Amino acid sequence: MRNLLHRWLRNWRSRGALKKCAAISRIALEDAEVALLGAEKQASAFIDTVSAAAEINSQDGTVVEQARQVLKERTAALSLSIQVEISTLRTALARKSNRAGCFTVTLFGQTMAGKSTIREAVTGGDGITIGKGGQRTTRDVREYQWQGLTIVDTPGFGAYEGAEDRESAFATIDESDVVIFLLSSDGVQKDAFLEMAALNRLRKHVVFVLNVKHDLKKLAKYRRDFVSDPSAWMGEAAIQPHRNRIASLVREHAPWMAQKVRVVAVHAQAAWMARQPEYKADASRLLAGSNISQLLHLLEDELHLHGTQRRVDTVIGGTERALTFVSERLSG
Repeated sequence: MRNLLHRWLRNWRSRGALKKCAAISRIALEDAEVALLGAEKQASAFIDTVSAAAEINSQDGTVVEQARQVLKERTAALSLSIQVEISTLRTALARKSNRAGCFTVTLFGQTMAGKSTIREAVTGGDGITIGKGGQRTTRDVREYQWQGLTIVDTPGFGAYEGAEDRESAFATIDESDVVIFLLSSDGVQKDAFLEMAALNRLRKHVVFVLNVKHDLKKLAKYRRDFVSDPSAWMGEAAIQPHRNRIASLVREHAPWMAQKVRVVAVHAQAAWMARQPEYKADASRLLAGSNISQLLHLLEDELHLHGTQRRVDTVIGGTERALTFVSERLSG
C-alpha cells in the first residue's frame, strides 16, 4: 500500500509540474513568434531599402554600375539566407509547439555506449532494441514515456558511415529539455566531447551518465559476484578515475560547464535484468547495485524543480540563436 501511495503521489506531482511546463511553453512560444515577426519585418525593410538603392539609375559610368550589380547580387544572397533561417526557425517552433505539454529527456552518446539499455531499464522494455556486440540497433529516433516524461532514444554517433545517425540525433536534441550524455566505462573517448560545442549552442542542460560495462549475462558467476558486492564495480574507488577523466575532458572541450559537471554512474544492464522474469531471485539486489535510482531521482528533480526553466531554454534558446544570425547578417 505504501509503494502504491508513493507512486500515486509521484504521478500527481508530475502532472502538476507538466501543467506548469505546458503553460510556460505557450508563453515562451508566443514571445518567440513576436520576436520572429519583428526580425522578419526588420530584415524586409532593410533589404527593400538596399534593393531600391541598387536600382537608382545613374550616369556615373561603368565602375559604379559594376558596384551596383555586386550590391544586387549580395542583397539577393542575403535575402535568401535570411529567408532560409527564418523558415527553419518557423519549422522548429512548430515542432516545439507540438511538444508544449511534454518534458523531454534525450539519450545522446556514442554508438554502443548503452543508451537503449538504460532506456529499456527505465521504461520496462523487453530488450529487443538493445545492441548486440558491435551491432548498433537504434537507427531511428524513438520515443517512450516514463512518469510523464518523454524519453527519446537517439542513434549513436561515431559509427562507421554514421553521419546520418548524428544528424538525426541533433535534430531531436533541439526539442529536448535535458540531455543525458552517455559514456561507457570501457573507454571514455575524447572524440565524444567534440560534440559538446553543439550542445552548448543549443543551450542544453547536460547530465553525464557513466554506464559501467561488466557483462553479468556472460557467466552466472559474474552476476553472483555483482549482487554479492557491487562496490567492486560501482564504488567510488572504481568510478573516481572515470569521473576525473570526464572532468578533464570537459575542461578541455566545454570549459563553460566545467563548474557544473555532474556524473551519475549506473550499471544499465543490471537495472534492465532486474525487471526480467528469469532474474527474479536477484532482482532487488541487481536493481540496488545498478544505481539506476539515482538517475531516476535526478530526472524527477529536473521536472519538478527546474522544469519551467528548462522549457523556456528549449523554446527561447533556438530562437535567440536564429535571431542573432539575422542581426549579424544585417549588420555585416
